[in-house]
Amino acid sequence: MKIRYLISLLFFSTTFLSAQIWTTEVPYKTTSEDDGVIRDFIKTNDDGFLVLLRIKDSTATFNKFQQTMIKYNASGELEWNRSYDLGINVPNPFTNTGGVFPKNIIQLANDNYLISGITIRDTTGNNPYLFITNSLGDSLSFQTTETYYDIQQINDRIWGLKNENFQQSILSELDEMGNLVGESILENANTLSVLIDIDENVFTKSGNLYRKNSITGEVEIEQLTDNKPNFFTSNEFGGFTAFGDELTKLDADLNVVWDLEYEALFPWTASLFFSPTYEGLIRTQSNDYIIFGSVSDDNNNSIGVYLYKYSKDGDFIWGGVYPFDILPYNYLKGAVEVEDGIVTLGGNRFTNKIKLIKLYPNGLDVPTSTTEIAFKKPNFHVFPNPVSDQLTVEFPEAISGKIQMINAQGKVITTEDFSFSETHRMSLLDYPAGLYVVKAMTEQGVANSQTVLRK
Repeated sequence: MKIRYLISLLFFSTTFLSAQIWTTEVPYKTTSEDDGVIRDFIKTNDDGFLVLLRIKDSTATFNKFQQTMIKYNASGELEWNRSYDLGINVPNPFTNTGGVFPKNIIQLANDNYLISGITIRDTTGNNPYLFITNSLGDSLSFQTTETYYDIQQINDRIWGLKNENFQQSILSELDEMGNLVGESILENANTLSVLIDIDENVFTKSGNLYRKNSITGEVEIEQLTDNKPNFFTSNEFGGFTAFGDELTKLDADLNVVWDLEYEALFPWTASLFFSPTYEGLIRTQSNDYIIFGSVSDDNNNSIGVYLYKYSKDGDFIWGGVYPFDILPYNYLKGAVEVEDGIVTLGGNRFTNKIKLIKLYPNGLDVPTSTTEIAFKKPNFHVFPNPVSDQLTVEFPEAISGKIQMINAQGKVITTEDFSFSETHRMSLLDYPAGLYVVKAMTEQGVANSQTVLRK
């Protein structure tokens, strides 16, 4: 039996509570996964959450972007919301664009936040920066730096990864203000991402090799691989687990413990014209794994999201592609484990909303359920069929979305939006006789299609 939501209406509140589950609408808009609004999402030292955004300043006379940090407590309630332009008021004259373009954020052991990214201004090009605030978002430090592609804090030490001319990776140790303490060349490594574990082993993947280096840079182990991982996390064997086209667990000697291939991770790709994007990998407190990302259609539009949980032994626990009544996202950009569930961050390109949504530990919006997480295609029918002039597309309830008309050669000949409507009418007077595919994509599910005959 599905638990009904208990909704508390409070002035200026966007948080809706149902037992342990809550949903919070972030007070900014998104247009698509590609708009780059959502930059990073972390669990904070006080068990709250911080969302890092790149927001366009609508009051500026040029295309000006700001860094925005939004802090929520453990219940999803807004604590503070701060934006920073870092004093940039002159755009690049060739693009009329300027401002702050944050990349990622970490919280330090002293509770300060360290943000990395680039700034764009006048004719100086792209300038990498490090920006530090206190736990309330007050500015403490800003400096232009070298480019750090990855920043991590391990055992209260801060590490940044540089790459010289895309030929040699260098590990830089930084102090709490972002100043350089020392550097080590990572022998044989040429990568833009790195994993440092609590024993200060350094794991990388470059070319066709997994590599383990010491914290001072010396190569300790190399292993051949044909995997192309996007994310790494440490594991209980002193090795790492990698996620991309496959989910692979390796021990301290970089030997494969188990490997789940693409077809096993995403069985729906075999029968549907959808493909996954890879957005994250979580190692849980019980040493299990949660992978997550978005689902794209054959036009590379993000149409839904997935989460899967696998045991530390590689066995499936739960997961799938989520229906919109549980996660109303077109794309998923972040997920973190909390003591009593999972908190996700994603966007919807139809409603333009960004939301934080907390799920139970079973990955659902109810504490116990046998619900199968799977695709929910939009239900609709078209008439008349065959059609001579005007086609009506009818849904069982008022919804919003897009409808495409595709000809027999597979070319999209028109795309029309509809908003909170049970019916949508399309004129076919200008189209030659023949077979067409009507493709609907709505907030209530992934894309579905039907064939019509134009007389």
